[in-house]
Amino acid sequence: SVTRLVRHATGHGLDLTSLMAVLRTSNRWERLVIPAFVYFFAQLYPFRRANRPTARTAAAAGGCVLLRRAALDRAGGIAAIRGAVIDDCSLARAVKRGGGRIWLGLADRGPGGVRSVRPYPGLADLWKMISRSAYTQLRHSPVLLAGTVVGLVLTYLLPPVAAVIGLAGAL
Repeated sequence: SVTRLVRHATGHGLDLTSLMAVLRTSNRWERLVIPAFVYFFAQLYPFRRANRPTARTAAAAGGCVLLRRAALDRAGGIAAIRGAVIDDCSLARAVKRGGGRIWLGLADRGPGGVRSVRPYPGLADLWKMISRSAYTQLRHSPVLLAGTVVGLVLTYLLPPVAAVIGLAGAL
């Protein structure tokens, strides 16, 4: 994995290279929640946009990050992200603001792929991880949280409900 990351970083002139590890899905809660978590992460941080040097979006996946020391220094060092709850994305943002080039991709499941072994034994463990990071992304704002929930309902629940109502009305 390290060899592939270094090859990719040097071949593309990148300062920060990161892979979203294949997350563990050993129990039923992980199998139910983790795919949705990865999907929504990719919705918040579209990889193509994050990887575009001119885009403001910046993201990294903390489980696997390769970073040039010079880029870290230009970004203000570790002090630039001290206290950040979502330190991986904060690091990517700091590197990008410092003029660095970043890249985020999905790890593959094959040999040499990056895999997370962190367990989330129950739903409460998963909820803590997701709510902590999601609410931080929303800057601890109840207004942004409410707007996000409304947006998710309109985007993901309203269309199937409307389809069912439309089909029922047609019968």
